[in-house]
Amino acid sequence: MTPIAESTQSKSSTHPEQEAHDRYSLGHVVHIVAVVLTPLALLSVTIVATLVGIAFVRNLTASGGFFVEQQYVILVAFIGLILAAVAYTTSIIVAFKKINKWHETKKTKKAIGATWGLGMTAIIITLPMLLAAFIH
Repeated sequence: MTPIAESTQSKSSTHPEQEAHDRYSLGHVVHIVAVVLTPLALLSVTIVATLVGIAFVRNLTASGGFFVEQQYVILVAFIGLILAAVAYTTSIIVAFKKINKWHETKKTKKAIGATWGLGMTAIIITLPMLLAAFIH
């Protein structure tokens, strides 16, 4: 074989494998990001829905006076807080089940990446509360 034919053949044989490897790695990253951000997204959606519910209740009860409005707003906020805690806890449990499945199927890189991502998500969620507690 000539050197040109060898170089052409080696490029064509390794190039599709490299593309498949790159797509496979990108798919892993996208899957890990989806698993990590799902709890945060559900928490955000629940908080926004609670705030919309509070605004709606305030508009409905504004004519009843401050104390009536306050009672209903507190009730909606409490229900929203409970729903947010349930949604976040459930999504974390599902994420840990996926991570455990990855450990069992020897996909340790995905599992380690997702575990680190969930840890960073927990820090993001607790940081405002810690700052509020220590800065006051």
